[in-house]
Amino acid sequence: MPTKGSSNRLTISVVALCLIMFIDGIGMSLVLPLIGVLFSSGAQSIITSSTSNLVYQFYYAGSLVCFSGAMIVGATLLGQLSDYLGRKVTLQLSLIGTIIGYLICAFAVIAKSPLLFLTGRIIDGLTAGSIPVAQAMLIDMDGRENKMTSIGLVMFAVTSGYMFGPVISSIVFNYQSLAHALYLPFLLVAILSLTCLGLLSWIKESNIKNTILNLDLMLTFRQIKTLLREQTILHGLCGFFLFQCAWVLFYQYLPRMTIYMPSLSSAKIGLLLTEVGIGMCVAFCLVVPKVQTYLSPKQLIISCVGLFTLLGFSFLVLNENWMQLQLTSLIMAVLYAVGYSAMLAYLLSIADDRQKGLILGSLASICAISAMFTALLGSTLMSISYLAFFQVISFASLTALLLFLKKKTVALNTTT
Repeated sequence: MPTKGSSNRLTISVVALCLIMFIDGIGMSLVLPLIGVLFSSGAQSIITSSTSNLVYQFYYAGSLVCFSGAMIVGATLLGQLSDYLGRKVTLQLSLIGTIIGYLICAFAVIAKSPLLFLTGRIIDGLTAGSIPVAQAMLIDMDGRENKMTSIGLVMFAVTSGYMFGPVISSIVFNYQSLAHALYLPFLLVAILSLTCLGLLSWIKESNIKNTILNLDLMLTFRQIKTLLREQTILHGLCGFFLFQCAWVLFYQYLPRMTIYMPSLSSAKIGLLLTEVGIGMCVAFCLVVPKVQTYLSPKQLIISCVGLFTLLGFSFLVLNENWMQLQLTSLIMAVLYAVGYSAMLAYLLSIADDRQKGLILGSLASICAISAMFTALLGSTLMSISYLAFFQVISFASLTALLLFLKKKTVALNTTT
């Protein structure tokens, strides 16, 4: 029977691991409302007012690409280091890097140095791939055969980061006394990381260690290449990637909607991203467990991706106002969360047992690749036109839908 001391240690350990995943979730959502202001023509910008719009777009996209691109490499390195150094030590290194990265970003805002800011984002990205390591430790602590509770905690922690990131950023927009202190959110996350580093001392190191370290930076890409050779899941992977691209392109460039909707203030953008985060959190934690009892993963995919596509096309034909943008974005966030979960369940259901571990290990990298790709693509589309931006979002999700519908038709023909 566990003692009170061991129970308290377990509780603190779970809190620490959830906080690590929460901080990783914040990594993207915290910065989005801020970089819309930091790389603009306003007084709070860290680049000069004489800078061209093309350079604004470059820095905005660059801050996203630096984080996502570094995360692809970092996730691979951290995963391999955890097998050699141990999971606890790897998480400690990750948190130290996170603290350094956010402090550099804070100093860059004060010094008005865009290149230093991008350096901080690279360091943050390299150390933001700790979610699989923290998730593995959390699941290891769960002695039960059913690990769904632990997986639910993982999704709650990460999506909570997406939800609270914009809230933290919005504080500086809503209080005039903090209007010129855009560095404070970065300092706050650095303090959270430092607190988490202290909580890690309560966690016991895992006994899983390798005696030989063989770092392979191309491991992630080889794993994805291996998956793409599997014809049974190829359509599903392509559909997942396109749907992920459609959502991330929309989410990452919501702060740039001010270009086409001048009435949107920084405070409204922060509120919008907070509402999107709440929608994702509620969907992952409450909606998904409910709807999966009534519809199959395939039915959920077709329903969610179909509605998502229609909402994407609605931006092309409707004169969006603030209320419409809020409602549409919130619904799209819920559809994405349910669709993402359904796609994961579908891929695992059609895959061989030997593929399932590879799928779970590669999806995070596929998401990071989609974020890096859409960061570059979004900057180009935004410089072209509003219509081009939403046309790409709509056609990406439509193509994803057709891939799943086509697979259904092929399966019926084969049966016939």
